[in-house]
Amino acid sequence: MATTQIFAELLIIGLGVVIWMSLFVAAIIGYSINRSVLDISISALTPLLGLMYVFGIMLDRLVFSIFRSLREADSLDVFGNDIIPSIDDRERFLCEHSEALRFMIEYNQSRGRICRSWSINFVMIAIALSTWNVRLHQISLLPFSLLIAIILFLSFFALYIGRKLDKDHYFNVKYTYEYLINTRSN
Repeated sequence: MATTQIFAELLIIGLGVVIWMSLFVAAIIGYSINRSVLDISISALTPLLGLMYVFGIMLDRLVFSIFRSLREADSLDVFGNDIIPSIDDRERFLCEHSEALRFMIEYNQSRGRICRSWSINFVMIAIALSTWNVRLHQISLLPFSLLIAIILFLSFFALYIGRKLDKDHYFNVKYTYEYLINTRSN
């Protein structure tokens, strides 16, 4: 994957972390968020992008650990217990034999990582927003409850899509590898 793509992926993941951390800080210091928070100067943007990148790296690794067992279960659903060669070896083979397949594999994995990370980000945003609202009473109960329900739905939906992308990825690797091996041996 190109460095620019990895950087962009980690910025997207880190953006969510910056959002929920900002809400927690606003709750702690009692800051009532208004439109002026969106008036970020160019000079403040560079350190903010740096924070987003670092937080993106940290959350990406944490999410990898949290969802490892789900990914393993998804791979078992597709490949079964005895997979020779391993999934990693199959992916390497596909990447070495086709630039288009390498791009597809990297793109699909990137989308899955972003969805899994945002499933956590959405939960944390809901918790941080709840904490902020309890502290400052900025949003009345009915609209606030609806907002939290939507955010939690987005979390579950992001996790569902992340798992769907993982399974699709495994199916693509399995059948593309088998096709290439069979066409090479014929």
